[in-house]
Amino acid sequence: MLNAHNKRKASRYARQDRVMAQVMASIQPDDTAKKSWPAKTLDISKRGLRILGSDSLPIGAVVDLWVEIAGLKGKFYLSSEVRWSRVDDRLGPIMGVELREGLGSDIGHWQRLFDKKPTTKMQRKTNDAWGNAI
Repeated sequence: MLNAHNKRKASRYARQDRVMAQVMASIQPDDTAKKSWPAKTLDISKRGLRILGSDSLPIGAVVDLWVEIAGLKGKFYLSSEVRWSRVDDRLGPIMGVELREGLGSDIGHWQRLFDKKPTTKMQRKTNDAWGNAI
């Protein structure tokens, strides 16, 4: 059920996993296109991620992600779109991305991870504000 404070349709899990991100398309000049950088997740869900990176990206930017979940073999290749982006005074640039279908994407495998009951490796995040630091 959705409410005014939490518009999310999926539970989020506080995680700090490694991510390699690459901007595939952006409304800003070409200086951001095809840019790659290492990042880490702050939380993850079936439909999106909150990521701590080195740069802020504009809303609408298309970003390909390679996510390495600790304790699982391999990496997930995911296509995403930036839904919000801001700079946190303590942490630096943070963005929220929504996952989308993409050619060769592991989105189906990713989403099946969340169909299972959470384990101690993946605990549900109870704080419902995207912007709060972990």
